[in-house]
Amino acid sequence: EKAAEVYFRVRTPRGKSQIVVTSGDTQIAKFKREHMAPGEMESFTLRRSDIPAGCQSVTFTVEEGKPE
Repeated sequence: EKAAEVYFRVRTPRGKSQIVVTSGDTQIAKFKREHMAPGEMESFTLRRSDIPAGCQSVTFTVEEGKPE
């Protein structure tokens, strides 16, 4: 199975957070983090099987607060 490793850095320090990956209105994946800092590289793996058929693009956002 093919996968894409996504790397990024946050611009400001974050406490408990979650990375939410969506395609349109559909949530594809969610990754919990205890903290994130600008000096640390964040990453997550998105598997091909996670992406719905016909998907044209995905968006990821960082939501700070208590992860669900």
